[in-house]
Amino acid sequence: KLLSVKTSPSIDILIANEKEIFVYGLSDQLLTNLVCMGAIYPSNSSQKLKKKCHNIAYSVGKKLASKGIRGIVGIDMIIDKDNNVYFCELNARYTGITHNRMLTMELSRPSDSPSIVDLEVMAIKQGTLNGHKSWDEPKELCWYKNEIYSDDNGIVREITINNNLNMIYN
Repeated sequence: KLLSVKTSPSIDILIANEKEIFVYGLSDQLLTNLVCMGAIYPSNSSQKLKKKCHNIAYSVGKKLASKGIRGIVGIDMIIDKDNNVYFCELNARYTGITHNRMLTMELSRPSDSPSIVDLEVMAIKQGTLNGHKSWDEPKELCWYKNEIYSDDNGIVREITINNNLNMIYN
């Protein structure tokens, strides 16, 4: 049975160890034939679905930490028409929107906390975040990222910029 995809959220996790895992930056991927063409932040999903996505990402992070994985990992999920959330893909690397998420977190970072990049270095080198805690994401920030592709000759034929997030979400 094929899933009837409603949306495909994606999120980053920063893993230091099984007890120190940050989950942040839930966004909705813009898919064309199940190929990611960009993303919108924040996710347009309900709070209940956002919580499910967060819990899945945290569980994946704990499993990865138990295997010794440290650093930033991207997690993709699928939400079907019945609001079931499925883990879909693990990207053990920076994804195309990791830098957007890092900047988003930087905009709300407490002055006494290291940046996400500095925390990742701590996680990888020391296996700890040295007691630093995750912080809230900005409440009144949204962004939209659209991939730009060229033809075989390296020519970009069309660039579409849309600043109307209501139109994009609907």
